[in-house]
Amino acid sequence: MAGPDSLREQKRTFTRSRLVAAAREVIERKGYASATVDDIAAAAGASRATFYLHFANKDSAVAEIVAEVGRYAVERYRALDELLTSARPDRRDQLRAWLADWLEYWRGTADLQHALSTAVSINREIERQMLDISSVTLIEQLEGFLGAQPSSERARIKDRAIILETMTSNVFAQASRDLMPATDDAVVDYLTETWEALFLAR
Repeated sequence: MAGPDSLREQKRTFTRSRLVAAAREVIERKGYASATVDDIAAAAGASRATFYLHFANKDSAVAEIVAEVGRYAVERYRALDELLTSARPDRRDQLRAWLADWLEYWRGTADLQHALSTAVSINREIERQMLDISSVTLIEQLEGFLGAQPSSERARIKDRAIILETMTSNVFAQASRDLMPATDDAVVDYLTETWEALFLAR
């Protein structure tokens, strides 16, 4: 049987998770700049005081959302590493499918991604957190692929991968909000060619 401390910790974890989910819902709906602590607390069915028991301010709740998004992206890039290090004859088709699924994820989270990009432009800590995920953490998940490259080339390939991932994120951000004049298929086709040149032509 769980003791009082264990139950208290479970309740605390549940409340914190509810607040993070509410923060995500609110910033998706209202945007980062317009969302307030009161909005988040109300959406979670909690008081303002309860919010401040868990987070110092709105930005610390948003940082938790960024961490959640980052964890999902890490899993995506681990799957990419498995693909890149496989001997499958259809790796190019699988790479295209991976990119298409990634764009679909961006489309499904377009409002959240836009809100987070606004947060990045306003808050330097969130900007650092996002940059660390996109330019370091994700590419580090390609350890199998990078480890198979000649040691003399590894740093250069890693730098190119970081640039490519950053470019792809920017393209997906625009495409997911219908700001890209090209169709999704055209976007994915072009990106497949670009990613193939770096990751498969070796």
